[in-house]
Amino acid sequence: MSEQIDILIAHAHLFTMQGDGVGYVPDGAVAIEDSRIVAAGPTAELTARFQTDELIDASHCAVLPGLIDAHMHTTLSIMRGVAQDVSHWMQKALAPYARHITPESSAAATRLNVVEALKAGTTTHGDYGSPYPGWGEFFAESGARACLTPIFNALPAGGMAGWKVGDVYPFDLDKGRRAMETAVAFARDWNGAADGRITTMLGVHGPDMMPVEMLLESKEIGQRKGLMLHVHTARETAKQSRSSSATASVQSPSSRRSAIWTTSCWPCI
Repeated sequence: MSEQIDILIAHAHLFTMQGDGVGYVPDGAVAIEDSRIVAAGPTAELTARFQTDELIDASHCAVLPGLIDAHMHTTLSIMRGVAQDVSHWMQKALAPYARHITPESSAAATRLNVVEALKAGTTTHGDYGSPYPGWGEFFAESGARACLTPIFNALPAGGMAGWKVGDVYPFDLDKGRRAMETAVAFARDWNGAADGRITTMLGVHGPDMMPVEMLLESKEIGQRKGLMLHVHTARETAKQSRSSSATASVQSPSSRRSAIWTTSCWPCI
């Protein structure tokens, strides 16, 4: 007796990513029940096994697992192009605009970026940004998978717009700790949400953007709470080593990175 399913996608160029190579099935099918894939294989086998409410003929189409974008800044998509071909782009071009982003514009930018990604086949989004109201809720309602990484640093309010390129970054430790507490709370509340579709990491914005003691505290919190750290690792130039505190001696970028580098740290260049 045939099994009843909701959707059968048939006659596709199917790439299962299982077995040898990419698991190519030249006339492949995918069976879906209650929004879950229950079987994949040759069309002849699945049409004999299943009865379906909806048959999708995917002739001349490729069907493959959703792509994964492991590092996105969806809230910045609304500023796309403002830093093209600019030397010291982050400080001179991005920062002057970023300081004017509102929660409403962040939400609009996330929606834009996720829709674009879904249309391009990306179904898992590693979003890396400052938490805003509705961030987690949007991904929960969208049906997409997400690893949400709330970022934090110890830079003063307003960011680096107007600073002299090459100067040591100043730190505001009170602001930095508040941002870290907000990130930890978000990561705790959303890790495993939406039946496991949403996971979280802790976003250390950069080794040069906070004192070493804050880096070490981030590492300790991540280990204690079972959260990986997601870190930008290549932000500095040779002239831009950062101070370990407002009054301490300057440390090299490599020594800062080694303070938190473990198998639980997800580096992003």
